[in-house]
Amino acid sequence: MPVVVINQSELQARTLVVQKLLRPVANVKSGPSIKRASATTSDIVLAAHDGPEPTASSYRQWRFQAFGKRLKVQYFERWMMFEDRSLYLDRAYLHFFEGRSNEEREVLLLHCDPNEPASAEHSKYKRGPHLHLAFVGDAFKHSHVALEHNYLDSILTSCETLTESFSRAIQMVREEILLNF
Repeated sequence: MPVVVINQSELQARTLVVQKLLRPVANVKSGPSIKRASATTSDIVLAAHDGPEPTASSYRQWRFQAFGKRLKVQYFERWMMFEDRSLYLDRAYLHFFEGRSNEEREVLLLHCDPNEPASAEHSKYKRGPHLHLAFVGDAFKHSHVALEHNYLDSILTSCETLTESFSRAIQMVREEILLNF
């Protein structure tokens, strides 16, 4: 049975939750715009962007300006449809980039893969919020630096508890990394 499960009406309300979640790292006080980027029969993506409409066709190319204007930010959540039409969170990914769009480079990634199979390599580090320190080099870009690892069972009990954990991670990234970057 998947963890971090919501229903269709909770997904509708999720756009405002995500906008609030991203405010600490956004250049716009109200947070970035959030749009339903893809909807197939099996998955729905919520993704962030600047302005009223995204400028690229693929949500993987959507960006919003970080506070301080030095970095661009990408955020998306991928929700998968379950048999009873509820949805479970497959992944939530927050990426920070520096440079121009044709030369941009990932510098920091905050990921969460709550439904990574327990048998998968590194699952205990990947299921909760974790960092990839791309600016340090390739070895760190692919390492999973788990945050709140000891509380994983309680973090994954609901969408609310995972959002709270991700929010703490975003605030830590803002205060301890981005303000010094």
